[in-house]
Amino acid sequence: MVDLINSEDRGVAEAVGSQRLAIADAIELVVEAFRSGGRMIYVGAGTSGRL
Repeated sequence: MVDLINSEDRGVAEAVGSQRLAIADAIELVVEAFRSGGRMIYVGAGTSGRL
């Protein structure tokens, strides 16, 4: 079970790594929106802990 969890966690890191430029672009858009007075509204069970 531990090996499976470790393998799945590694897959997440690899997926994020392969998309790092797109993620950085999205972050820049969010920062720009916040700086111009924008805000983030989120809903859902457990969402706040993941943001």
